[in-house]
Amino acid sequence: MPLKKYNVLNIELFVLIIGRVLQVLIAFIAIKIVTYYLVASELGNYYLIVSLASFYGFFFVGPVGQYINRKTHQWYMEKNLLNVLYLYNYYVVFLSFSSLVMVEILKYFHVIGSIDTVLLSTVLFIYIIAHTWNQTIIPLLNMLEHRISFVVFTVLSQILSLIFAYFLINLFSKEGVIWFFGQAISFGVVSLMAFWYFICKIDNHFNILIAHKLLTKKSIKKVLNFSIPLFIGALFFWIQTQSYPLIIKKYVGSEFLGYFGVGMSIAFAISSAFESIIMQYIYPQMYKNMNNEDKFSQTMLNIVNLIIPIYLLLSIFVSFFALYIISVLVDEKYFSSYIYIIFGIWIAFFRMSSNLIANTAHSKMKTKKLVFPNFIGAVLAFFGILFAVQSSNYMVYIPSAMLLSSIVSFLVLYDSMNKLLNIYFKFKNFFLVFLYSAPFLISMFFYNYSQNIIYALMILIVFGIYFLYVLYELVKGGNNIE
Repeated sequence: MPLKKYNVLNIELFVLIIGRVLQVLIAFIAIKIVTYYLVASELGNYYLIVSLASFYGFFFVGPVGQYINRKTHQWYMEKNLLNVLYLYNYYVVFLSFSSLVMVEILKYFHVIGSIDTVLLSTVLFIYIIAHTWNQTIIPLLNMLEHRISFVVFTVLSQILSLIFAYFLINLFSKEGVIWFFGQAISFGVVSLMAFWYFICKIDNHFNILIAHKLLTKKSIKKVLNFSIPLFIGALFFWIQTQSYPLIIKKYVGSEFLGYFGVGMSIAFAISSAFESIIMQYIYPQMYKNMNNEDKFSQTMLNIVNLIIPIYLLLSIFVSFFALYIISVLVDEKYFSSYIYIIFGIWIAFFRMSSNLIANTAHSKMKTKKLVFPNFIGAVLAFFGILFAVQSSNYMVYIPSAMLLSSIVSFLVLYDSMNKLLNIYFKFKNFFLVFLYSAPFLISMFFYNYSQNIIYALMILIVFGIYFLYVLYELVKGGNNIE
């Protein structure tokens, strides 16, 4: 690789990492603020709204978004990318209107509770449009290798999200729906800015006549053939990972949902941030190699045997340091939620691993293979949680049901993907992770100091440096994924 290109790649990777670190810090500040201002019941309402919004993201937006990712480079070379996005907007607006019906249905089944229905409908309508475009335009910048602008707009979205949410709850009322409204406004503002940048710097080949000509039965059929299996799989995936707020809210109440959601959200925030750092950098290379079966096979094998052990390292680290993490990140009234961080990070481990190996199905254009594993996970999670909420031990049974469903779903998915592409694990890498993780045991001797934020922060910094060293050693020892 030429020296100049090597330097550019390293600069871009550095910018990606710095951007993600800033996002993580902002997300953690947001958790600290929201747990300080919102009581458990309102925090539970907030997690319920997040679940509703994620339903649209997983089920309706994600599958079509995957198709856009798959075709981005082709449409860009054909100078049709902006025309396709124009057509996509019809779909996005339709989704926003459909959310009004969903709110009424949930109100009928007494899931909404004390949340103002009109306000919730308005906020969801705005959020779906704003967030969908935010998560469409900005990732396109990364796909087209405008990584620095991608980082800038991503971080800006999160900064403004925190600012708007903070001012709105202090200006109006300390409710979960108001906090969520602030986030919706932020996503909308940054989407407009990113779209302007996209037109000025990347692509301004828009022609409404050509755009409408692209909308044919054949083109719609292609989208549906690719997306329908993903729609079904995404629905099951949402049931497995994001439907729990609706069930808990209805059968247990928003107060427990607040405590439970704090721990799970911290675990998911950490894992999502970590996953994004890795995937944002390797996705472009992965998609480029998808058309070369031999090259992609080797690339995928190297990625799996590097990234999944790294995910394992993260999960072990978070498990040992959950007490310290929650002391730093949340208000003291939520300290008892640390146990749900531990459950959550292992649920996230199997989710991240599933997301990684699922790219095999995308490369082969056989997304139907993703349906059954997600179906199994959804059935286990849904009925497991329904069983759990009927028990007096629901506080343990609920996360246990979610973890079991994640494990089984991953195993079924791995078996299915292994038939498409021989994916074998190099157990040496996993052994190294466990070996490197042994020093984490020292943290147990300091648990008595975990509720002191200064001590907790110092311990996290010291062991965090060691974590980064281990991460560096794993990456250095891994195979090339270019």
